[in-house]
Amino acid sequence: MVLFCAAYVSTRTRAIYAAGFILMGIGIEYLQRMTGYRTFDVFDMLANAVGVVLGWTAVFLFQKIQK
Repeated sequence: MVLFCAAYVSTRTRAIYAAGFILMGIGIEYLQRMTGYRTFDVFDMLANAVGVVLGWTAVFLFQKIQK
């Protein structure tokens, strides 16, 4: 998420990418559930979402410090 926030300045674009990454994390967990050798874990979904939010926050804080 940090790379995408650094590449795109528009908040709307960042929000679209953030939502996409969160949905991708959820989708991957459901796909893992369908396999016989991977496990489904709600906490992995939560960890992915928290990672997206932390990445966005890190870029936001870095940009505030730069100004």
